[in-house]
Amino acid sequence: MRTNGDEGMSPGESINAALDDCIEDGIFKEYFVERRAKVADIFMSEYDEERVREIAAKANYRWGHDDGYIEGHDAGFDEGLLAAVKGLVRRRGWDVDEAMDVVGIPEDERPRYAALLARP
Repeated sequence: MRTNGDEGMSPGESINAALDDCIEDGIFKEYFVERRAKVADIFMSEYDEERVREIAAKANYRWGHDDGYIEGHDAGFDEGLLAAVKGLVRRRGWDVDEAMDVVGIPEDERPRYAALLARP
């Protein structure tokens, strides 16, 4: 059924094609011939590919949104700290290390912020 779905068939078409293949190959032939509609209903109720894709799309959107939010938040936070450091250096005449102390930038992150400050 997945192969048929990948070839552009709807879930119902995919199920019917799979049943046809099984009947042609003699797999549960009598059972599927006699109960084709019931078997197709069972497959449709158990596996709704369209619904699965919808759920996956929503989950992927949510993950992408969350990742984007975190990246945006982090970038905004960095920009805010940089603006505070620049303001203290420019307006108060402090050196960069003093400004980073006041703003609360940890020692281990200061090289990264110093590199960001050096950008044009």
